[in-house]
Amino acid sequence: MIRNFLMNILMVEDNPGDQVLLRELIRSSGITYNHIYAAGTIREAVQLLEKHQVDILLLDLSLPDGYGIGSFKTIRDQAPGIPVVILSGVADTRMALEAITLGAQDFLLKGDFDGKLLAKTIFYSIERMHSMQALQESIQRYNLVSRATNDMVWDWNIETGTVYRNREGWKKILKSEAPQSEVGTESDWDSRVHPEDVERVSKAIHALRISQDAENFEFEFRVRRDDGSYAFILDRGHIIRDENGTAIRMIGASQDITEKKLTELNLRNSEMRFRSLIENSWDGLAIVDSTGIIRDFSPSGTRILGYRRQDAIGMNAYDLVHPVHRERMIFVMKQIVAEKESAQYVEQLMRKADGTYGWVEATLHNQLHEPAVGGIVVNYRDINERKNAEQNLRQSEERFRYLFDNNPASIIIWDPQTFRVLEVNDATIRQSGYTREELLSSTIMNRIAEKPEHIRELAERVLADPNFRQTRITRLFNKNGEKMFIEFASHRIEYEGKPTILALGNNVTERIKLEKQLESERVEKQQEITDAVISAQENERQEIGRELHDNINQILASSRLYLGLALNEVGMSGPHLKKTDKLINAAIDEIRSLSHSLIPPPLHDSELSDALDHIIETTSRITEISISHNLENFCEQGLPDKLKLTIYRIVQEQFTNVQKHARATEIDLSLTRDESQVELSIRDNGAGFDSTKKQPGVGLLNIKTRASLFNGTVDIHTSPGAGCNLIVTFSMEE
Repeated sequence: MIRNFLMNILMVEDNPGDQVLLRELIRSSGITYNHIYAAGTIREAVQLLEKHQVDILLLDLSLPDGYGIGSFKTIRDQAPGIPVVILSGVADTRMALEAITLGAQDFLLKGDFDGKLLAKTIFYSIERMHSMQALQESIQRYNLVSRATNDMVWDWNIETGTVYRNREGWKKILKSEAPQSEVGTESDWDSRVHPEDVERVSKAIHALRISQDAENFEFEFRVRRDDGSYAFILDRGHIIRDENGTAIRMIGASQDITEKKLTELNLRNSEMRFRSLIENSWDGLAIVDSTGIIRDFSPSGTRILGYRRQDAIGMNAYDLVHPVHRERMIFVMKQIVAEKESAQYVEQLMRKADGTYGWVEATLHNQLHEPAVGGIVVNYRDINERKNAEQNLRQSEERFRYLFDNNPASIIIWDPQTFRVLEVNDATIRQSGYTREELLSSTIMNRIAEKPEHIRELAERVLADPNFRQTRITRLFNKNGEKMFIEFASHRIEYEGKPTILALGNNVTERIKLEKQLESERVEKQQEITDAVISAQENERQEIGRELHDNINQILASSRLYLGLALNEVGMSGPHLKKTDKLINAAIDEIRSLSHSLIPPPLHDSELSDALDHIIETTSRITEISISHNLENFCEQGLPDKLKLTIYRIVQEQFTNVQKHARATEIDLSLTRDESQVELSIRDNGAGFDSTKKQPGVGLLNIKTRASLFNGTVDIHTSPGAGCNLIVTFSMEE
């Protein structure tokens, strides 16, 4: 309802004539007013607003100290709660409309309104401002409530598709710091619904919309937060329908129930895990009351005692105990019942469903005071095997002692934690020369001629593996300092209640000596055979080289000479004859190069370095490979000629391998020598290869064969695309 009251009116108009006209229109409009203030500039208007209370402001946008929207913004900022009516000319209509979008209540075209229209505009502007202020206060109260709750209120206009969701609720539920528009589309929210819930939620909303009588609804689903996690949401709402029953609007509130749901899920999972443990445990579980009546019985009890759960419940537990143990069981139960939270452990014979008795161990725990339990919890397990094992162990210990003392093999029992010798038999005493007291007062470290870290590693493996078994040959020293080789079969056993090592040993010293002698003879014979084969190869290469150089080359040289004489005498010439002459000359060069590679150079004193320089020079001349070498730390004086020849052939062989297969552009050759060894290194930057997959070729086999003649070792470091480094090491020690 529009109210008429004594109001204060401020006119902001620089035209005196328009001011007079406005005053007359106000007086004739029927508006009851107290004062009419007039200002010709924005500055004067601001001063008046600071001094007087104004109920309505009539604003001209064209003023001496302000024009257009700027004038309105200044007035609005100075008096945000006062309604403003824009007075504009036709040319200022666009600016007037823009001012309304920024908060002005209305506008009038100068010269196009009378007193009645002016009064109506003023009253409606004041009421509109009051309504906006009331709405703003309501929104502020609503936002305050939103800050105090986790709910997000929403309003979905189904006809337009727009949705209002309050910003505070949005931020709390979705953990979003980004500004969120209060009006959007339902798809903005739907895109966050968990993929597993999309179909269910969509069907539920569709069913609500097509239903003619559904008014309220409630369902749960998950939505994605900004950090990628999902929140559990409980949506409660109300459906507004038109006169035909068609849903036109849905309003509701989304409540974050994540913490509650997670608690429920954890509780459910915990219960499922507990139930699974109970049902699948090999231990039996029963609950009995203070009189011994069975109130609950786990499925595992069927495996142990044979009773079905429905048959066991209601039975008296005392009736299942063997008469020999029944009195003691009654006494234990009285103690348990008398003391809260008390527990007892028993071992006893229990009657099974088939009438036989079996051993069980049980722990009884008083839970009578716990409402969820209300009884004595009995956790029990079948120990028949353990009892039988204990009996067998006693018999076994007797047999073991007899076999231990009378065994012809050496037996030592030692502690893997302290390394102390715990027990020895007579055979050990005889072979070692020590007395029993001397052995038992020492550690295994003092008796075994092995590195301490090897003994510690063995002890760690024994302690970590209950089923440890190992057989190996170990060196020992007897009391006279003589070395013995003993083949020990070591086992982990339980001795005096702790894990120990039982080592059963046979003296294999003579066998080891014989094997080493045979191996030495085999290696020596193999080296002799290899030396003979390589010597024969070298002799054959020299014969072939001399034949090529001294015979074939001479034949080709003579053929070229006769060809030249024939050409001079007959006076023949032509491209074919010249080509023939070039081919013969090329064949002579190739044969000369081949014969030089087949015939080794004399390798006395310092001639190996010269021979290697020749290989480097030849390779550089016939290929585009850049070769660097380092022979500064190499002194060949005193080296056997055969070793020099071996080094020469290995370099020759590897250079050939690089040329044929590596596609390398660089080779680095290094040869060093010290008091203990000679090391040859040939590195290239070629294609390399996978040494785990590729079998060594003939070239590498030849290198390894030649190196083995001098007990040399060959190491190859290579990988695809990383080149190859061949390292050959010759030991200078005997």
